Amino acid sequence: MSHSHTLGRLMIACAVVLLLLAATRQPSAAGLVLRDGMAAMMSVQAAPSGSGDVVGRFVHRLVKRSENTTRRLQEVLANAGVLWLPVLLSALVFLLIAGVSSAADVRMLEMRHRGPLALSRYLGRGTLTFFRIVRDRHTPNVARLILVAAFAYWILPVDLIPDRTLLPGCLDDLLIAVVAAKAFIYLCPDALVARHAAAVEAHA
Repeated sequence: MSHSHTLGRLMIACAVVLLLLAATRQPSAAGLVLRDGMAAMMSVQAAPSGSGDVVGRFVHRLVKRSENTTRRLQEVLANAGVLWLPVLLSALVFLLIAGVSSAADVRMLEMRHRGPLALSRYLGRGTLTFFRIVRDRHTPNVARLILVAAFAYWILPVDLIPDRTLLPGCLDDLLIAVVAAKAFIYLCPDALVARHAAAVEAHA
């Protein structure tokens, strides 16, 4: 090993020893920074007025406004969900009744002799055929308008029979849904109905 390398290592060792001695006699740099920062914060809090107090009030006001805005947004979304959930459920019930009504006809009398399983299978396939026709873009718009008008009557509070009691008040709604479903199937072309019925049978 050369003389220059040995001298360099001795100088580095001396420097490390001097730094350790200085650290034991004086507080660390991190402690000084922390102490200065705490003193500055205490001075800002102790000051009755000034730039620090103005900034603190501004931050507090900004946080409160953001909290109020978030709470109002949550209330609006909750109210919207509460309002639209009954409408969605009512639409599902209407479509289910219309689908079953579209498949119900005199053929159900023949299915009755084959047992409840055959009857339920027939109504299920007929309901699926109804939904497929509703989604088909080739379905006449007049047939769709009849369903829309029936659903509007279904969901609006104005009825021919007042809804004071459950059974008599729902009779007009059920009658309108059944008639609209039958009219919907009647206005659709026979080829369209037969195609979707055959597709449901094939998938079954």
